[in-house]
Amino acid sequence: LRSDYSRKNPDAVVSAFLQAFPNDADVRLVIKTNGNPDSVSMNSRMKILVESIRRDKRFILITDTLPYEKVLSIYNACDVFISLHRAEGLGLGPMEAMLLGKLVIATGYSGNMAYMTEQNSMPIPYRLIEPLQVSWQYKRAFAGSTASWAEVDIEQAALALSVARSNPELRKSLAARGAREIREKQAAAWGGNYLPQLIQY
Repeated sequence: LRSDYSRKNPDAVVSAFLQAFPNDADVRLVIKTNGNPDSVSMNSRMKILVESIRRDKRFILITDTLPYEKVLSIYNACDVFISLHRAEGLGLGPMEAMLLGKLVIATGYSGNMAYMTEQNSMPIPYRLIEPLQVSWQYKRAFAGSTASWAEVDIEQAALALSVARSNPELRKSLAARGAREIREKQAAAWGGNYLPQLIQY
């Protein structure tokens, strides 16, 4: 709620969940916000989403400010981490979830693709669009005439959620490889073996 609503794109996550599990009573979608909807100024789209979340008992909305360890414990309590963002920096949330051994379903675009592959997660297809109804720094007037970001394929995201639920062996296999590869990347970063190459440039 304190970030850019259009960029984080929570509507897509809710839509994909409802499409994948229209009447399933034994599934849950946990949504952790940065800020309380009752005390943060919200636009109309955000208000509509929060109201729909509160009407569906399968949605668990967590608005408290929590220490880092508690946030990780929320990730760890879930089977899947899903982020259908339109653009991401590095994507710490997906990376942390993968390190915890969770399957990540995320838009196959932007910084998270530095560590996500079809062998260790479920990147979701997208098409590039002009950023509209967004903060000034994402608009073409500021970012340039070709500035674009991702419009994720919600049907494919819903399919990925369905597959993750119906095929636990695949879910666990992808998650295990994801955790292993994130650990390997972290070990390489700690080792600093890339620093001499950077210094040359």
